[in-house]
Amino acid sequence: MGRTGQTIRVAALGVLMLAALELGALAAFHWFEHWPSREEIQQSLAGAEAAGAAAESEINPDGEPVARGATNVAHPYLGYVRNPRNPQNRVNRLVVDEKLNEFGFFGLSPLAPRTEGVARVALTGGSVAEELFLYGRETLRQELVDSGAFGERDVEIVSIALAGFKQPQQLMALNYLWVLGASFDAVINLDGFNEAVLPFTENVPGKLAPSYPFRWNTVAARGIDPRAAMLVAGISSSEAELESWRRFFDRAPLRHSSFALASWHVLRSRIESERGALELELKEALAAAGDVGPQLRGPPFEYEYAEELFHHSVLLWKRASQQLWQLCQAQGVPYLQLLQPNQYVSGSKSFSQAERKAALAASTNATRYAAEAGYPRLIREGARLREAGLPFVDLTSMFADSSEPIYRDRCCHLLYPGYQTLARRAAEELAAAIRAAK
Repeated sequence: MGRTGQTIRVAALGVLMLAALELGALAAFHWFEHWPSREEIQQSLAGAEAAGAAAESEINPDGEPVARGATNVAHPYLGYVRNPRNPQNRVNRLVVDEKLNEFGFFGLSPLAPRTEGVARVALTGGSVAEELFLYGRETLRQELVDSGAFGERDVEIVSIALAGFKQPQQLMALNYLWVLGASFDAVINLDGFNEAVLPFTENVPGKLAPSYPFRWNTVAARGIDPRAAMLVAGISSSEAELESWRRFFDRAPLRHSSFALASWHVLRSRIESERGALELELKEALAAAGDVGPQLRGPPFEYEYAEELFHHSVLLWKRASQQLWQLCQAQGVPYLQLLQPNQYVSGSKSFSQAERKAALAASTNATRYAAEAGYPRLIREGARLREAGLPFVDLTSMFADSSEPIYRDRCCHLLYPGYQTLARRAAEELAAAIRAAK
């Protein structure tokens, strides 16, 4: 009887301790205004395993495209493509259950045999275009079928988009695939953000020419020194650790426990902070590396004022856009260029609470500064492209009347409903461009 009583007392003490931890965690959610809600933390637990579900709900503080050796491999004409041998692929930190083709892009091979009665539409651009393919291609396909833009034919979407791509990579990719014998019935190019932002935030600070691919010296094997390689390994290790802990907490009853959710939030914040420090150190290591030759860095570019770099970058985007259009004209293929929306374009979006929090966190961020400075130039030069006859559509105001959450990070990427809206608009504009060309 005494032993039984002691067991009961120990069990009761354990229950009281658990209750105290739960109450303490609940109090922390109430008192710490900078903490996300329990619901937001629960959503983050579901974030990495199913990218579609994460794209529907998660506000992710880190969203800049990542191009590292384990994920991407160097390509002689395109800079880099995804590694088809990589067993697990991530797009902006979300695990994607989508197969890569032999060219290192998601989905159907650009050289796959054509099916009679099916129009093939190529979609190119950076990470937003890549995510549009992953989360919105069925909507894009169905809307194009319903529009009758290709008559009675069905439509298939082929991705030639990749996180970090910026002009002239889209131009080179289409040219390369056409040389190999690819066949398309239309081309959609969704771009602008990377072209304006990445030269300022990545290329020139890393002593790369603005025209060179994003983080080229991390995918060109001869451009990685031992210190940089160790940092890349450390970043990959921290991502694996974060995923392991996410899987641990994303199970019943832990996902419903306030104490477990608070523990996951603290742990996640620590690991992401450490990873951010490693990524900053990697950027500094690459910038401080010795002279590895012009083939890895390109012609040096120096500027006194940031506006000089934005001017240079946007003109490069404009010229590449013109050449891509002319290439499509030579192939007899309708072309549509879309300037991707972004939350930092003035007046483009009435922020939801989560979006406002993310935008405030990025108030001193170089990405936000570059977007705010670069987009007015993109809009202005895009209007000149349209005046010259290029089918160009500025989408920066397409979410201006929406107060619902659209952006999921403080970079540029959308939530799932945003990609559905973007897919419908892209289909509408392509159908209009095809009708206008007849």
